[in-house]
Amino acid sequence: MRFVFTDEQSMFKDGLDRLLEKTFSIETRRKMIESKEAHSEQVWAGL
Repeated sequence: MRFVFTDEQSMFKDGLDRLLEKTFSIETRRKMIESKEAHSEQVWAGL
C-alpha cells in the first residue's frame, strides 16, 4: 500500500520542515536535553 500526501498536507509538511530547520537547531536540542525540558518554548510559540 502506498500513501501519498495531498497538496495541502505537502504544503503543511514543507512549512513545518522550514520552521523547524530555522528554530530547532542542534544547539537548541542540546540545551533541552541538558535542562531536561520536555519542549522548547521558542519552537512551541512558533507552531
